[in-house]
Amino acid sequence: MFMSINFECFLNILNFVEPRIFGSRILFHSLAKSLIKESNCKIIYICMNPFDTYVSYRKRKNHIEQEKRRKQNTC
Repeated sequence: MFMSINFECFLNILNFVEPRIFGSRILFHSLAKSLIKESNCKIIYICMNPFDTYVSYRKRKNHIEQEKRRKQNTC
């Protein structure tokens, strides 16, 4: 299911109260070049260590597999 977003509220970004803080999951290299080089905005880029990402993935996958087995055993 996708959330519907009213993009009209973003048309005039200058009406937002400063400091304007936005969060996104867009990769840094996917950002517009004009945003990075030509604007005065400050960008804080936070990324996860690939090993931490892998460990989190494995833990989540194991949890899901345990839930599937538990459901199969109860049916």
